[in-house]
Amino acid sequence: MNRPGTKRLVRDPLESARVLARKSDDAGALALLEEALKAPDLDPDRAVSLRLAAARAARVLADAAAELGHLEAAEGVANLSVPGRLGGVRYQLGMALERHGQYGRAVQVLDATIPLLADDPELAERAKEAAAWAHNCSLSTASSRTRDAVKQLRVVGLADEKRERALRLGNDLRENRDGDSFRDLVGRLLAETTTLLEAHTAALVTVTSAGGQEVVDVRDAEGRAIPNGALQVSRTIVARVLAEKRGAQLMHLCVDEGSKSARRLKLTAVCGIPLRYKGGTLGVLVADRRGCDQAEENPFKQCDAIVIEALGRFAADLVFQERRATLLRVRDEITNDQYARASAAVRARFRADAIVGSSPALVRALDMAAKLAPTDVPVLLRGETGTGKELFAQALHANSRRSKQPIVSVNVATIAPTLLESELFGSVKGAFTGALNKAGLVQQAHGSTLFLDEIGEASPAVQAALLRLLQEKEIRPVGAEEAVKVDVRVIAATHRPLEDMIASGLFRQDLYYRLNTATLSIPPLRERREDIPIMVERFCAAEKRPGVVSDAAIKALMERDWPGNVRDLRNAVLEMIVTERPMPKPKTARRTKAEVQETLNLAENERKLIKRALEDSGGVQKVAAQKLGITARGLQKKIARLKREPADRDVD
Repeated sequence: MNRPGTKRLVRDPLESARVLARKSDDAGALALLEEALKAPDLDPDRAVSLRLAAARAARVLADAAAELGHLEAAEGVANLSVPGRLGGVRYQLGMALERHGQYGRAVQVLDATIPLLADDPELAERAKEAAAWAHNCSLSTASSRTRDAVKQLRVVGLADEKRERALRLGNDLRENRDGDSFRDLVGRLLAETTTLLEAHTAALVTVTSAGGQEVVDVRDAEGRAIPNGALQVSRTIVARVLAEKRGAQLMHLCVDEGSKSARRLKLTAVCGIPLRYKGGTLGVLVADRRGCDQAEENPFKQCDAIVIEALGRFAADLVFQERRATLLRVRDEITNDQYARASAAVRARFRADAIVGSSPALVRALDMAAKLAPTDVPVLLRGETGTGKELFAQALHANSRRSKQPIVSVNVATIAPTLLESELFGSVKGAFTGALNKAGLVQQAHGSTLFLDEIGEASPAVQAALLRLLQEKEIRPVGAEEAVKVDVRVIAATHRPLEDMIASGLFRQDLYYRLNTATLSIPPLRERREDIPIMVERFCAAEKRPGVVSDAAIKALMERDWPGNVRDLRNAVLEMIVTERPMPKPKTARRTKAEVQETLNLAENERKLIKRALEDSGGVQKVAAQKLGITARGLQKKIARLKREPADRDVD
């Protein structure tokens, strides 16, 4: 006899797997999905969905091989048959590779994913952040490889002077405190290679994406760069070293033997190492000795092979970091272009000329505003002082069906509490001393939009009246006996933490829920520094002084945190224009010794902030994230990371 729901399990494996997962039977869900994947003539889109669901089940079961296997299979199907899903699938694969410590592959996958996410700027930004994190982890791995190579050199039978030079070279290349360029570092590495191996020449050759060879640099026995160095490298010898699978290769040649290039260069001995990193081959480090006849042959020894293996690790790390830096530059250019196009697309359907910029944070806010504008739902604008909340309110109104009527704006904080109720809702004659029949601002906004700035300053009586307006679409003027129906869309703004005010009894919870039907977070200026140059240009043009602020001054402006945000920036630019002097130095407050000590341990400080925010929000992570100024997903990632550290048992 079949159990209830059996037919559903057979008919819909995806839904059945969800049911099993909710019952904590992830092993059963994975088995069910893998069985469903064996069906003949499976639709490609369906196959991708089944693979992704199987990967999720495998992740819960901590089966890394199965998770990555299903994600890679899903990527293959999407790449061939469902290109519209390729971006999302690659994003999940890249994140999984990062979780399992395969940082090199994670970087490659996530870099390839970003161009596919042009229609989803938020996901593209998350992929970019994940790739940057994986890159940092890769560099950390590279540093550990360098340290291993340094340890290896300690056991080699080198003279004390040479050993110290090798150790110092490894540390200097790893730290690069002077900020030397890639070619400068390669030059120093090759110069030290000729000294340590007593070689006539040393060369670094990289493998191009097309499989060819590119000579980066060649140095002579004195460490000097050789002009036309590519002519001093035997391509045949390089190919032989590249083919070596075990490590360093020592070659003892006779001047009359070997390839034409070897005979031309009179090579008698070669010591080379392929530069391998994360399973790939980046190039070759090769050193040679040359002579005129058989008597001058001087072969390399086994200790030289150990030395060049260590130097090869140094070289591989240099090449990897240079290639990653190049990829990051290209990726940033692609991403910036994507956001410029995304900004243009959003602005094509949402007119907001007064809001300047095309940064990712601003594009996300504009995109959300574009979705909210055509509706009549109340909107709560949240952001720090000076971020432009009123400009967003005006843009929401201008792009709504109510735009034919002027928006009515009122700053709650600027009206005395005793007058605010009558100003908003009107009054009738005799209601209080000097009262006349007067229509309030709400009635003036009939058929239009009412913008309430600094809503957190409203008195309890005004809050109660606003709640009635939002619930019943009616108001009662002060002193009136009958209510008046109104058609008003309410947009409110605040920089205060309303959740804390609710806990303190200063703000009505029911009014908060009515106002918070839709929330639009306005990013602070420090999260959109790339918009500062165009803002400065706009401010200067408004004062009929275009170009008066130099590039150096703009760079200084971009380095400040701007606690007053756009308003603070505008005031600083106007000061520069009026006084005709460069940008004043950022104001820095002196900190006490206790404050300095508190910030030394960043992880502990972060843990305290998260714990306090969770306590203040009653354990609701979404509210705690808003208090901290981050996304709920970002908070979850921080909590997960802190849970893995020994001192965070109280973070939950």
